[in-house]
Amino acid sequence: MINNAGVSAEADNPRPIWDFSQEIWDKDIALNSTGVFLGCKYASAQMIQQDHVPCGDRDWIVNIISVFGLTGAASIAGYVASKHATMGVTKVAAWDCAPHRIHVNAICPGYKFIPF
Repeated sequence: MINNAGVSAEADNPRPIWDFSQEIWDKDIALNSTGVFLGCKYASAQMIQQDHVPCGDRDWIVNIISVFGLTGAASIAGYVASKHATMGVTKVAAWDCAPHRIHVNAICPGYKFIPF
């Protein structure tokens, strides 16, 4: 199962932390963090009930996060915080699922700005 949520609600209007909207914060957390949490929750519950494949594994969960799950940046507090939270969910899910031979990993792509 692949979780690939990546919405920056503040992308069109980045703001410093003291001027950051809680509404935008809540959107980022709901879309990026809660969505991945729910994906891990329900996918792992289903996978635990599945039979092992011949090598003994059950399945894999891959969370596409972002380089911002590992670092920070100015004026995008909601996005950065949501991606850090998603990295935390990935780590917890990996520990919880490992005894059941379910692999949970993250991919943290970067970006390249291409001007139009």
